[in-house]
Amino acid sequence: MQRLVLILVGILFLLSMGSAAFAQEKPAMPPGWGRTGSNPSGYDFVIDTNSKHSGKSSILIRAKPTAVAEKFGSLVQAIRPDDFSGKRIRFSGYVKTENIGGYVQLWVRVDGKNLNMLDFSNMDDKAIKGSGDWKKYDLVVDVPADAAAIVFGAFVGGATGQAWIDDLKLETVSSNTPKTSNVISEADRREQEEYLKQTPKEEIDKTIASYRALPTKAVNLDFEQVAAKPNVPAQKP
Repeated sequence: MQRLVLILVGILFLLSMGSAAFAQEKPAMPPGWGRTGSNPSGYDFVIDTNSKHSGKSSILIRAKPTAVAEKFGSLVQAIRPDDFSGKRIRFSGYVKTENIGGYVQLWVRVDGKNLNMLDFSNMDDKAIKGSGDWKKYDLVVDVPADAAAIVFGAFVGGATGQAWIDDLKLETVSSNTPKTSNVISEADRREQEEYLKQTPKEEIDKTIASYRALPTKAVNLDFEQVAAKPNVPAQKP
């Protein structure tokens, strides 16, 4: 549950600044994307034109010397659920890893109008470790009619290694497609509620209002669009 709550912390911060925050973070991130996690500054997020699943580029998430074993850094993007309301969706993407000592995971969550979590999946049962070539991974969750936002990304945890992410996709699937949702226990819900109780009301209200300003379409899922200030070429740690 810790990663779930910490991702929520990052989302509250980003969304309270408005959707433009995703493109304005420093150092420059690919258009449409922001950073979150328990230690986002412990990881490089750089466009790599040398290693990609398709097209011209992928994004590389690489542990820096300031990365630590028990923390993680994550990509994050959020959209309004207009096109997916009342439907089952699949968030998928290709991942390549090198010397990952911790874990790499895709994640997707569906938030309600009061920041309550309606559905969530993050590969906790099949986290990617070690080294491996490009492979596709899928997460499937439901988007209830009262959903306010779909938030998604990919994260690297631990102190060593690097991972490339490419060709992400968010799409509607049949209701017969098996879900991959994490079990949200009562303890998990209480932990989230406690965090929200400790967050100033004005910050919560601003975040809820910002949901309405989110884009309705996911962007730059293939990482072909680059920031105005180009990232440096990827280097091995």
